[in-house]
Amino acid sequence: MLISLYIMAVSGVLSLILFFIYKAEAAKGKRIFLVNFRKYLDLQIEKRGQGWRVWKKYFGASSFRLFLHYLLHQGLSASLFIINFLERRLNNLRHKNKIIAKVVSSDSENHLHHIAEHKKSTALSDEEKEDRKERSMND
Repeated sequence: MLISLYIMAVSGVLSLILFFIYKAEAAKGKRIFLVNFRKYLDLQIEKRGQGWRVWKKYFGASSFRLFLHYLLHQGLSASLFIINFLERRLNNLRHKNKIIAKVVSSDSENHLHHIAEHKKSTALSDEEKEDRKERSMND
């Protein structure tokens, strides 16, 4: 947190310095601080702006922009078609897998089936149940 406070303080002081420099330059009517460097930056920005205006003339034209939008629309339509195709295929595979899983689970004997069979085979008859009941009550 201490570092962030230092950064905020330095940023605030620099902002105030720049504010007062620009205020003094506006009052004087000419640049005072880093005159040559700022002229160089202005020239570079002007060159880039000129190049941008030339490109904008061609790429900003309605027919070319319309063509780019048409290409984008066609690309998006193709990708949507592919996604829909893949979705249908995956849903079909999922449905087939579900059917196969149900068939396999109904055909195979799992451990619960074996437990149920063991329970039936070792179950007491009604007479044995009555005998045990009688013995437990008499004891």
